Amino acid sequence: MTWSEYSTFVLRLGLAALFFYTGVTKLLGLGQTAGFLEGLGFPMAMFFAVLLMVAELLGAILLLLGLLTRWASLWLLVIPLVGIFVYNLPQGAWPGLFNNLVVICALLSLSFSGAGAISLEGRK
Repeated sequence: MTWSEYSTFVLRLGLAALFFYTGVTKLLGLGQTAGFLEGLGFPMAMFFAVLLMVAELLGAILLLLGLLTRWASLWLLVIPLVGIFVYNLPQGAWPGLFNNLVVICALLSLSFSGAGAISLEGRK
């Protein structure tokens, strides 16, 4: 195995940690997350808060395992995209915008490359 084959593992690990952390944060503060979404104008805010939390936690687990990586990456891609158009641009939250752009680039990279050798998908 070459060093370059570790790159997708490192990328998956970092993104999994990010989405797992934010998913657990939403799980522990589901009411606050729903309130935040309601303040942004989301209808059925509690439904979307639960959906967001499940998407982040399940997506993090799939990325960590390297299972359905391309699909998980595309599915998680929706979260920062919605964040940009619903929160960052209307609120002028520029630091969050750039953070979301970096996450989008990382998720796109995984959706193009797949899980790599150190994954359940790459297992031989």
